[in-house]
Amino acid sequence: MPRYYFDIREGQETVTDDEGTELVDLTMARLEAANTITELANDHIPGDGPQHYISIIVRDETGAAVIKMDLAFDTKVLI
Repeated sequence: MPRYYFDIREGQETVTDDEGTELVDLTMARLEAANTITELANDHIPGDGPQHYISIIVRDETGAAVIKMDLAFDTKVLI
């Protein structure tokens, strides 16, 4: 089973995944990246202010980037 590595960038900070996760294929890696970025967004919902950016780069066993997923969001209080 192939191993995929999920590097996470929030703003200027990058956390490199040195362990990786064994997954059946690239489709499952894409789903894992989508779930992870959604969880991170839920954990870091900003208050009223500037946009917040999260990126996930998925690498395969050779270290090649195979998926890049970006999310940008901001929250504005309207009342």
